[in-house]
Amino acid sequence: MSTVNQHAVPDWARDLKTPTTEPPEGLPVASDAERIANARARHMAGFKKRNDPRAQYGFAYGPEHYKDYFGPESSHYAVQHLTFIAEVIGTLINGKELPSYKMRSDYNPSNGLFEALGFDLSQLRLAYEARVAELGLSEVLIEEFFSGSAGAHPDWRNLSFDQRMDIFRLQESGK
Repeated sequence: MSTVNQHAVPDWARDLKTPTTEPPEGLPVASDAERIANARARHMAGFKKRNDPRAQYGFAYGPEHYKDYFGPESSHYAVQHLTFIAEVIGTLINGKELPSYKMRSDYNPSNGLFEALGFDLSQLRLAYEARVAELGLSEVLIEEFFSGSAGAHPDWRNLSFDQRMDIFRLQESGK
């Protein structure tokens, strides 16, 4: 695993903490799966609020956007979330970058296929998990990072890939 280059991390990101807290003494610590599920639930709640059909701004997604048709985490929302994070960490499918603009419109939630692109949701998940491991990152901390407001910071998109990875590694090290 590479070390964190403190100088490459922007000032606004140096003190970021994941939006989790330590459980009170005597209570069990949540498993990684529970932490991921909780982070995803927080993210979805915020996403739904920002994109409610009655909201003044947003994309006005209805309930069908969040419905899993093909299996768990197969809704348009879940795939949109996964493709965003997979893009951020540079996940490749069949040796190619993810064409997110095409992926979101090409995805069929009834069968889990990215039809014109020639792969399915399970292949995307496997490629994402392999990339997380290759980078030495924690899926838990990535999900927790994006469940809070840190991932939505206006400067986030302007960061280089290395700066983004350094932020994730700072999260992991607890610095």
